[in-house]
Amino acid sequence: MNDDIPVTMIHTRKIRLDVKNPRFGHLDLKSDIKKSEELLQSEIEGEPDTIKLFKDIKREGVEDPIRVQETVDGEYVVWEGNRRTTCLKKLLREGITESADGISFEKVRAHVYPASYSKVKIEVLKGRLQTGKKGWGASNISKYISGLRHEHLLDMEDIAIAMQLPVVRVKEHIENWELFKEYALDQNHTDTNQFSYFQEAPKKARDFFMESNENKKYFFEWISPTGGNQKIKGAAFGLRLFAKIVDDPEAMKAFKKNKATTLEDAYDIVKQNDAFKAMPFLSRMDTMAKNINDLNDDQ
Repeated sequence: MNDDIPVTMIHTRKIRLDVKNPRFGHLDLKSDIKKSEELLQSEIEGEPDTIKLFKDIKREGVEDPIRVQETVDGEYVVWEGNRRTTCLKKLLREGITESADGISFEKVRAHVYPASYSKVKIEVLKGRLQTGKKGWGASNISKYISGLRHEHLLDMEDIAIAMQLPVVRVKEHIENWELFKEYALDQNHTDTNQFSYFQEAPKKARDFFMESNENKKYFFEWISPTGGNQKIKGAAFGLRLFAKIVDDPEAMKAFKKNKATTLEDAYDIVKQNDAFKAMPFLSRMDTMAKNINDLNDDQ
């Protein structure tokens, strides 16, 4: 990407981490803690990639310039380079101010964007620059795209161009994030692994929980491990099996109304009903068997 923002040296101690970093968007769902720079620092430090990067920076310093935006009080918010900044801050916190080769950790090379620079442009740049360096995770990508739409008021078409996605995929990302937020609030469960239940839902499963608020409530309970009524376990296999029962009224009635009915039980009903449809005479087997049993020896 062509960048007309020059590189300059800035003081590491004046840099703040970006608490709105899209890669850590899942922290917004935590109801028991307030997302802060300290929380973000701890989250980043615990990543295996950061542990390796810390050793590299301790030995060689920071090679690539970070990107920051200047604040009105003369500090900086890093919006590309949070891991590098985290490593530098940890080194200074441990009293290590320079590498073995004498490279100072007190300052770092950075593209400094002025405080007046468009927040929307920076948000779009985050997507272009960060996704190729470190995976955000499916839920954070959807949260980021939803933020571009609802917080920064970008048009769907502009988001699609910025993210190099079809418009229909942009809409799916936004819808999935809103569904996941509803689920997290309804079930008090913020584990982003649950996001796959919305992202990977087959069409028939999705049509079911999008049909009504009642169905959505059922679905939230069936995928949640927190309420004691989890019936759909595993987004891949579980959702595929669930999609096979939604068109069978008898199977769905049993699945909805009887807590003891498992997904496998409901699917057995589907298979049984399918067999009766394919071979109608099977439905008369009980009667035929009784009639045969009632026959005497001569008959």
